[in-house]
Amino acid sequence: MANYKKASVMVIAQATGTQTITNNASAATLQFTESTDQINYASGTSFFDGTTFTTPYTGFYQFNFSLSWGAGVVQTAGFVVVQKMNPFSTVAYLLNGAAGDGAIQNVSRVVRLTKGDQITLLCSQTTGDDRTPYASYTTLSIIRVGNAS
Repeated sequence: MANYKKASVMVIAQATGTQTITNNASAATLQFTESTDQINYASGTSFFDGTTFTTPYTGFYQFNFSLSWGAGVVQTAGFVVVQKMNPFSTVAYLLNGAAGDGAIQNVSRVVRLTKGDQITLLCSQTTGDDRTPYASYTTLSIIRVGNAS
């Protein structure tokens, strides 16, 4: 990549700590707060708005997502989805049955995306109560790892 700094993309974020996910409901779009957004270095524009990542360049992107409901919470059913919105398709999917007390669910995937593709993260949970993702351990990183040929 001849002009690597202009084409590099890195977003690091964690859950807002204020969003409540309803028990045993359909999927909710997760909300994040950025701590790092390397895209601003090149363009002065953020391509992650806290819920949706819009691909600034065609290429290969790695998504790493961890979700925790915190200590003392046992999940009996639920899922985590990294979802491409246009056109609609699933990038990564983790379906779980029981997740132990304080367990952290992890999803990681490298995928080829085209400039303008939009990605969101969705989740569902069944723990017996409405829950707020534990912000310290609910994290997201998005890194552009290469050009698409």
